[in-house]
Amino acid sequence: MPVDYTADPRDGRETSISSDEEGDGVQILTERQREKRPSTNETLQQQGLRIIALEESMRSKRSHTRSRSRSKTPPRRPDVHNRRPV
Repeated sequence: MPVDYTADPRDGRETSISSDEEGDGVQILTERQREKRPSTNETLQQQGLRIIALEESMRSKRSHTRSRSRSKTPPRRPDVHNRRPV
């Protein structure tokens, strides 16, 4: 049975943004996207500031706790990989 796609709204012609001759649909879409998430530059700037703050806090913590190891595993002995099997 042949299907007539000309009147079907799901074919994308009525709803596609590219068919909007005035370009209003495209503008509305980009405005909505802008509301949802900040621009890439803003995001990168915020991430950069967070990273800098994190690095500074890690640096200040590290200088105070340099004497004791913070990891759960004991420090690696340098002679382990030089041993020969007996």
